[in-house]
Amino acid sequence: MAGLAGIIFDIDGTLVDSKLNFTLIRSEMKLSPGKPILEALEQMPAEEAQRCQQILARHEEQGARQAVPFPGVDEFLADLRQRGIRIAAVTRNRQKLGQEMLARWSGLFEVILGRENGPIKPDPWSILSICQQWGVEPRRVVFLGDYLFDMQAGRNAGTPTVFFSRGRPRGSLSGEELADYVLDSFLDLDLFWQWLAKSL
Repeated sequence: MAGLAGIIFDIDGTLVDSKLNFTLIRSEMKLSPGKPILEALEQMPAEEAQRCQQILARHEEQGARQAVPFPGVDEFLADLRQRGIRIAAVTRNRQKLGQEMLARWSGLFEVILGRENGPIKPDPWSILSICQQWGVEPRRVVFLGDYLFDMQAGRNAGTPTVFFSRGRPRGSLSGEELADYVLDSFLDLDLFWQWLAKSL
């Protein structure tokens, strides 16, 4: 594990649970089920996009206010700091809301990037940007997230990828097949550390 320089996290659904209801958001926007929301906004006429952006902003702001960390995250982040492993976060949410959701860990995250900072996941820009700031190769940085776009972004950037299942049944989770490792809980990390020791 001497080669591990840092871990970059997704935020919502990975570190915290904001209980965002994407099905409800799509319904209010009149989008088809499963359609990526941000990509759909880019294709809408200006007036419709403005209406939908207001819907999204309302839900995202509520989600940020009610976000709570998943069990074990506090201890895991403290452990990373003690080990000298650098951490950062990237989100398809707005940067300000990402910062709000991570406020309880103020000072731990060196970089927090949101959708207004550059191309969004699955584009690897945010991950590569952080690696460049840190002066390390992507292969020495783990990307950890809970969704397909996270795994695609990590793959596209050339980082090892960890999929956080949140204990959901494996086999049907969007993105797990692209992961180098699947983490079920932050409360049981022995196998995760063993995997890191062998992989980096």
